[in-house]
Amino acid sequence: MRDILKAISFSSRFCRKAVLLSCGLTLLVAMSLAVGSEPAAAMPNPTPLPTSSAFPVAPGINAPISAWQHYAAEQRAATRSAVGWLEAHHSPGCSVLSVTVSPAINPPGVPPGIQLDGATIVGQCTGGLKTTPSSGTAVPAVTATCPNMALYTGRAVTNGYECVGTLTINGNSNYVGAVYTYQGTTSVTGHQELGTVGSGCSPGTAVVNGSTTTLSPNQYQEPVYLRSSSAIWTATWWQGSTSPYTSWGTVCGSY
Repeated sequence: MRDILKAISFSSRFCRKAVLLSCGLTLLVAMSLAVGSEPAAAMPNPTPLPTSSAFPVAPGINAPISAWQHYAAEQRAATRSAVGWLEAHHSPGCSVLSVTVSPAINPPGVPPGIQLDGATIVGQCTGGLKTTPSSGTAVPAVTATCPNMALYTGRAVTNGYECVGTLTINGNSNYVGAVYTYQGTTSVTGHQELGTVGSGCSPGTAVVNGSTTTLSPNQYQEPVYLRSSSAIWTATWWQGSTSPYTSWGTVCGSY
């Protein structure tokens, strides 16, 4: 505190020679050191995401149902717009084969009865992407394959690579996705799940499921969802055409 008072005293003497605007700014900076010394209060969970006014903004969990219905309409419209964007934009070395709208099942931080949408991408990469995870365990560049993702956690799983992380679509960075890239030698039938975490890093509740599909080598399936709050997300490839399915591995990350 003594150092802050010295800074304010120095700023006052400096004001006699400085332009009034510069003087005011100098005093404000010095005073902010004292005001900002208390630690910030912890944010409650789920944490609302920073958004632009141009993007859908989720109301609080206790907001009137009419506010959530308005948000849901905006979220579904944004997802439909994202489909066109995803068809035209893809990672270097990859092409998009299809993008379909997939209903969100149990999105976290959303009241029951509110219908939100996700989208599912199926794509093809040539030889895999040469990227390195921005979080999680680093892997050799030749095996790291996380199409479209800006930030992600990834690891090798059975016959492929799993990633969960964020995407920026139409300038909106609040999308989260889960992608499995098949790196086997023949083909595999199954579906990719984006969900919330259970115990440890195991799958919890599914949020967006890709439809059952057959992937050839270096093809991927990727459900994406415009989230309303942060959470610990999971990505799981479920092998098989009907239940019971077999998990080929899960990766989790907080986004």
